[in-house]
Amino acid sequence: MINLLPWREEKFNYERRFLLKISLILSGFILIFSLIFHATITQKITKIDEKIALINEKINAFSARSGMKNSDENAVISAIQNRRNLAKRGLIYFQLLEKFNTENICLEKIDRQEQVLTFSGKVHSAAYLSEFLTNWKIGNVFSYIQIDSLEEQTGSSSLTFKFRAFESSKE
Repeated sequence: MINLLPWREEKFNYERRFLLKISLILSGFILIFSLIFHATITQKITKIDEKIALINEKINAFSARSGMKNSDENAVISAIQNRRNLAKRGLIYFQLLEKFNTENICLEKIDRQEQVLTFSGKVHSAAYLSEFLTNWKIGNVFSYIQIDSLEEQTGSSSLTFKFRAFESSKE
């Protein structure tokens, strides 16, 4: 009778050592990659922190040189907020344009003076312009819309228009 137990035990020990070696190698690779990744990220964060510190120094130097008072700072902040609100309202107007049928209207120029926007462009017919302005008024975009001019172009089937839209006072 042949005893295979020592052979099986040797095979089991060999496989266990092999798996242990593979596990150690994989763990080593994972550790090395983790350390490299950590070092890279730490280096990038350090560079960013240095840039932030430099920018903060420049801001402090600029503030010290300019000697802005609180009232000046408040005026600047107020002006920035007003510009932001104007930009926000402008974005809202253009988003609302998507809701209306604008394929027969071509807006060529938009001017702003305080709460009044002046639009000029071309349209295929006065009916299209009227429908567009009515829908825009109903959309509570503007409190009042006034058509300044509507003229037929010579040699063309389109009309040129110019109208003023007065912004609603609600925010």
